[in-house]
Amino acid sequence: MVLAKQKQKDSSSPTGRTLSKNFNLHYTGKYCKECHEKIPRPGGDPFLKFKGDFNKLCGKCHNSAQGNYPHPVDIKPSAGKKGGIPKSFPLVDGKISCKTCHDLYLQCQESSKRKKMTSLRGAPFKKRTDFCFNCHNKKNYEMQDAHDQIDEKGKIYANKCLYCHVKMPDVKKDEFKDIKLVKNIEAVCQGCHVIGGNHSGNFNHMVKPSDKYLLTMKKMEITFGISMPLDDKGKMSCMTCHNPHEKGIIPVERPAAKGADSKYRHRLPKILCQECHKV
Repeated sequence: MVLAKQKQKDSSSPTGRTLSKNFNLHYTGKYCKECHEKIPRPGGDPFLKFKGDFNKLCGKCHNSAQGNYPHPVDIKPSAGKKGGIPKSFPLVDGKISCKTCHDLYLQCQESSKRKKMTSLRGAPFKKRTDFCFNCHNKKNYEMQDAHDQIDEKGKIYANKCLYCHVKMPDVKKDEFKDIKLVKNIEAVCQGCHVIGGNHSGNFNHMVKPSDKYLLTMKKMEITFGISMPLDDKGKMSCMTCHNPHEKGIIPVERPAAKGADSKYRHRLPKILCQECHKV
């Protein structure tokens, strides 16, 4: 929870102490006057500060840049979007506010009376993003598998090729030097695969191989009938060791087809590292 950095005066504490900058006043059952002018009673006037403007009221503490929060407020959803918002998610003057997604009364209860400290409407959820699909169509946010490239009839999904390629390559004759990617190879792969640290053996492989290793790689290509392409600068890339294509995209007799159906898409399954490094 991101709270304001400035200190706030505790107006309900008999000691009148100052709250620390990261103090969470929710789920305590105390500090009512931080949000209310007077102590409210169930069913009565809530006596909210800022005339009940929840965006200003919550923004008193949650005033960080909007990018830190998962959803914008003070916006009026389109007619199409509005139709997908459950009736239990109230709009304020036709606009989305903090109150739309959060049942603020739940935050007023002591944590001992709550199974889980959350004010999200309809909680708990198996995953936090499941909450979002109360209003948003889940299908619109599903990640597409760029490696699922052939349909049930064996036809290539041309649109999948364009995830990585500027234009669809000729799989029967184009060589690696003939294709043009939308970005550099490493950027294309890491658009989906977020790899932390040095990948594979804790060593950075995105380098220009020495003459010794170039000779080893060339021998491997000839011996095993595989392809180990380097990028346009002569450096290794993700595609040097991994085949990004689904089996059946590239004709099986071509070296570039090898490894498409292997675990981790290694161009030389099981013995790739050993052959290259002679471990």
